[in-house]
Amino acid sequence: MLDHQTLLELFEKADQILSEKGIIGEIALYGSSAFVFAFSERSDTQDQDIDAYLAPKEEVVEALKEAAKELRLDFENEDWISSAVFKYVYAYARPPRELETIFEGSHLRVFVPAVRYLLALKIFAAREDRDFQDVLLLAQKLGIQSEKELEEAFGRVFPASYLDERRRLFIKEVARVLPKRQKKFDLPALASLLEEDLERKWRYILVFVNKILWIQSRKKIYDLLSEPETFDPRVKAICASLAEWLASKKGLTPPAWTEKVGPSPEAVYLLPLKTRRLVMKAFIRSPVAFRKRHIFIDSLEGAV
Repeated sequence: MLDHQTLLELFEKADQILSEKGIIGEIALYGSSAFVFAFSERSDTQDQDIDAYLAPKEEVVEALKEAAKELRLDFENEDWISSAVFKYVYAYARPPRELETIFEGSHLRVFVPAVRYLLALKIFAAREDRDFQDVLLLAQKLGIQSEKELEEAFGRVFPASYLDERRRLFIKEVARVLPKRQKKFDLPALASLLEEDLERKWRYILVFVNKILWIQSRKKIYDLLSEPETFDPRVKAICASLAEWLASKKGLTPPAWTEKVGPSPEAVYLLPLKTRRLVMKAFIRSPVAFRKRHIFIDSLEGAV
């Protein structure tokens, strides 16, 4: 798992190596690692690859691999540095107009595209199990609240012909769960939605997570994590797991009421599809606060 600090250390070490060789290098991040720097809500990524434009490519790749070896970073994939995303960006999309510098050394500079550009890339990919949470997070960051706004954001980067039926349906599903500013969205409100239709409305959990992670006020966080009144033991277990996990993420003591909530009477898998692969991933990656209550979800850790 690559986090903000690890990536910075990697770039610093690569800068030193390039400096010793007298080479000036540039990296433009486009993959999941770009999200670590695009906004602070995602502190790490479960992906272990770096998708980027690199120049000069061979020299920068060699410096990064040498830096990773010196830092004793262990990558599952030997080809963990890829330019594949860059190729399809320039094959299908308009080049990014805005790049933000996130690291600048004496011999290496690293950039990321604007948040709106990353949103369009994620809509283009439109993978149910990987991109839905990211698009939700980016849309909320940009204040986007409608299907039309999502389509417009996509259209600024990709030709209209690429907005096919699959991507339209993906956008429609995202827009359906985007929160409206005028509604108070606390844990009891989330519980009500889950009681109505757990199979279809579990994605509101992702919206709630994004909301809490942007809040700094301890008082407001505890207010939003108040105990919900629900007679569904599955929903109660989900809410307690969520409150405990979010409090921990914010460096707070979990609300006292969560200690009284035991496991769900049945295993609950909060997944877009219940395939064997996704079920196994959720079983392994679900935070402890969820697993101990028989709740399994794979989307949370990659979003923060």
